[in-house]
Amino acid sequence: HADVARLLLEAGASKDRTTIDDKTPLCLAAELEHSGQVQCIQLMLESRADVNIANQGGRSPLLQALSSTTSGAWAEVAQCTKVAELLLKARANVEKTDNMGKPALVYACEKGCTDMVKMLLEAGAEVNQSCTHELGDTSRGSSALHRAAARGRLDIARMLLSARAEVDKVDANGWTPLFKAVRHAHSEMVQLLLDAGADRLKKDSSGESPASIATVFGDEDIVRLLKKKKEPTQPSKRPRLARPAAHPGH
Repeated sequence: HADVARLLLEAGASKDRTTIDDKTPLCLAAELEHSGQVQCIQLMLESRADVNIANQGGRSPLLQALSSTTSGAWAEVAQCTKVAELLLKARANVEKTDNMGKPALVYACEKGCTDMVKMLLEAGAEVNQSCTHELGDTSRGSSALHRAAARGRLDIARMLLSARAEVDKVDANGWTPLFKAVRHAHSEMVQLLLDAGADRLKKDSSGESPASIATVFGDEDIVRLLKKKKEPTQPSKRPRLARPAAHPGH
């Protein structure tokens, strides 16, 4: 209710006062998806609300918006992208992590939102920033490229690689993004990472390789991809130069 919020602010309500779980009005607006969400956030930003105050979960308004998007529906993602755009323009900290150690870029990759990933990279997000805690299938040390590889998001992976993501960055289990792509049977992602120079022979902390993991799961197409030798680069043939004719007396 942007109109009600405006009246309260005009009456002297504190723009940064927190609830019992440390949520500011801006954080609540970022969390609750509703038809007036964007207008409420615009109002709070116009009132110079602090864009980086975190709640008890360590989530700033930006992280709260990204973590609250769950369904993946187009309208929901589009609204979240607009919210993120407003917060980034207000100088939201793009490298801040929540209490689970996840930065905004990792959340955006998990949501599969290409526009959001692009915005975060343009705002200066560190492409190789790692998660500092383990949660579900997100291992400690996972990067945005790990998450894109696990979900088979080729468009996002290409964007991250163009931003110089480390193709062989390892998580706490010694897994690179290639391991993630193999484990989730994303053959096109496997090919993309191999083309980007991923080490197909790398071993994880248990001594397993991408090929051995693909074999365990019976993915013959990926096994063939991993065992296929890279074609050697053919040296370019240069035309031989004719020897200069010998001069008389030489």
